[in-house]
Amino acid sequence: SITALVFLVPFMLFSGLALISDSTTVVHFSKSQQSGEKYPASENTGEVVKISGVLKGTVWVANGMEDSRSAIDLATGNVVDTVAVGTNPHILNASPDGRIIYVINAGKHDREPGAHAEEGDRNMSMSTDMEMEDESSNHHRSNKAGEKTVMGKDLEANSLWAIDAENGKILAKVSVGKGPTHPMVSSDGRWIYVTNTDEGSVSVIDTAIWQVTETITDLPEPHDGALTPDGRLLYLATAGDATMTVVDTQTRMVTRKFGVGTKPRGLAVGGENGEIAYITNKGDGTLSLINVSDGKLVKTFYVGEGAHAIRVSPDNDTAYIALSKEDAVAVVDLANAVVLKKINVGRKPEQVDLSRDGKWLFVSNNTDSTVSIIDILEEKVVGTVRVGEGAYGIQVVDTNFSVEKSSSHMKI
Repeated sequence: SITALVFLVPFMLFSGLALISDSTTVVHFSKSQQSGEKYPASENTGEVVKISGVLKGTVWVANGMEDSRSAIDLATGNVVDTVAVGTNPHILNASPDGRIIYVINAGKHDREPGAHAEEGDRNMSMSTDMEMEDESSNHHRSNKAGEKTVMGKDLEANSLWAIDAENGKILAKVSVGKGPTHPMVSSDGRWIYVTNTDEGSVSVIDTAIWQVTETITDLPEPHDGALTPDGRLLYLATAGDATMTVVDTQTRMVTRKFGVGTKPRGLAVGGENGEIAYITNKGDGTLSLINVSDGKLVKTFYVGEGAHAIRVSPDNDTAYIALSKEDAVAVVDLANAVVLKKINVGRKPEQVDLSRDGKWLFVSNNTDSTVSIIDILEEKVVGTVRVGEGAYGIQVVDTNFSVEKSSSHMKI
């Protein structure tokens, strides 16, 4: 069981800075190891660990159940901005320079409470107010000056929004397919590939004109994806037929498929040229390693229940995987295909993101509506920050969000 204590943490100085300041609401969790656990679990005692040095940048979080996004200032650990976005904000990504945040508004996809549980565990009822678009609600706002939009399209749901990471201004809104989930950005920032999970397609967005220029179809329930460094290949976790699908981004054609585990969800690339793909399989709790250039599935091995989002360290040695059914993050040695440790976090961790230097991992806890901050070197949680309801997508960028420069959006 998990015991949550909610309290305000006193301001603590260490080298002139504490991660969590006095104005931050912090939730801490203590959790005993499960009986028969195979791997060592971290101890989270509920104390705030002081951090030496200065963190900078911003962690952005999509709050799916309250249709908002939050910005956490890493210099203080404070949530400095929470603003309404579209319907059911889901996965986030960023431009290569970290100056633009991309928000997927998933509409009805996984909208009901308990949507991220496995099919047999879901409460299949869905309230009408979640299904219906209410024209009088504050989710239907007129477009602000300067926004790029597509006339006649629903830009609140089933859409991608581009947001200025420094001031929060909405730069563009682009309508995509039904039930969009993940945006993948090319290394030059020109192209964004959005998986439309509910209609089995990928929308290709040209950021020079903020329009969908092509739609790649016949993809069985695509979820996460990743591009090779040269942008030539797009790897997709296609859950509908338990495969990883390879798409040629020049021809927009499927070139190869690899069988993986059950319900593939998360995906990351590795290797010098992106020839290695790592796919998490949420249905059976495994991780699949594929050498795409050799055309071989190298190995599929167990990592933990509810394996979902994955990030790989800059040296390609270690993977960090959110285990949504274990309330933990698995630390995986990729060379030896073994789980080294499991770090306890909040309830139902779904998404993770890694700082550019690989020293910090940020975990969104969907049930708790919190973000856990993990020190990679110490392999432990050093702070937990409360955000909006239904925390899901998470993205860290070096760009500092400026409250002073932020435009007057609809605050939550």
